[in-house]
Amino acid sequence: MMKKKRYQKRYTRAEIIRNRILVVLVVLALALAAACGLSMLGDGDEVSQEQSSSSSRSETEQEQNSSSQEEPSSQEEPSSQEEPSSEQEPSEQSSSQESSAGEEPSSQPVSASGEPSEEDPFYEPEMPILVNPTNRIPEDYVPDVADMGNGYQFDRKATQAYNEMLRAANADGISLWVVSAYRDNDKQTTNFNNKVKEYEAMGYSAQEAYDATAKIIAVPGTSEHSLGLALDLNSLEQSFENTETYRWLVSHCAEYGFILRYPKDKEDITDIIFEPWHYRYVGTNHAKIIMENKICLEEYLSGDY
Repeated sequence: MMKKKRYQKRYTRAEIIRNRILVVLVVLALALAAACGLSMLGDGDEVSQEQSSSSSRSETEQEQNSSSQEEPSSQEEPSSQEEPSSEQEPSEQSSSQESSAGEEPSSQPVSASGEPSEEDPFYEPEMPILVNPTNRIPEDYVPDVADMGNGYQFDRKATQAYNEMLRAANADGISLWVVSAYRDNDKQTTNFNNKVKEYEAMGYSAQEAYDATAKIIAVPGTSEHSLGLALDLNSLEQSFENTETYRWLVSHCAEYGFILRYPKDKEDITDIIFEPWHYRYVGTNHAKIIMENKICLEEYLSGDY
């Protein structure tokens, strides 16, 4: 008896590939659905936790408010918020320090422009010392000089001011150089006596030679050069007045604490001829007033301007 052959369907290669692709897509869809479900579950837990935390905080605040209302005010103890906390955040501590610092009066000296001296390195809190034919250098005065190059010495702080002025001038195309700086009393005496002899050789009497010399060279003991605070720049000729360098100095020297010490129209006050080369360091706060008002040091110190 012959057995019947079971019919078996044969799939083409294209159908097999298609079926495999469908299986992979179904698996990926199931995995994605499972992942989304877990994420939503986690978010729901966080939301519930936040709601629970918010609810507990609200209950705590209500309990604190009700307890504070029930207690008499005379028996209230300071809360922890009113006491300084050692666990304060760095940003809060910084803010607190800035606030308290702003309330305290400043002990810094204030310049003529109202700015603290730390913003003006050449601010001078003291009034300038006056040295002229009728005001000699105090016997106990000791200049604080330092080397400034090329064999010259000058006041230590004023040297810094001059170097700043020198850099600014160079930036503007102006050349500055020192002709004379600090001279001790012996050097001043030698210069003075030599000039007296020159006048005497020209036929001046001793007194006339002395008086003529005193107009251009300070009598020993009355020279600003012996203070260590005066500089002669570029030239010792009055024609220096006609140079661009002189005009730059008159316009900018006060920014670095210097003044034109012997102006042209103040000879009757200074008793010294016009010296376009002679600059005295007094500090920016004083220099700006003197130069802006076109006065000499004697007028500034007397207040007569």
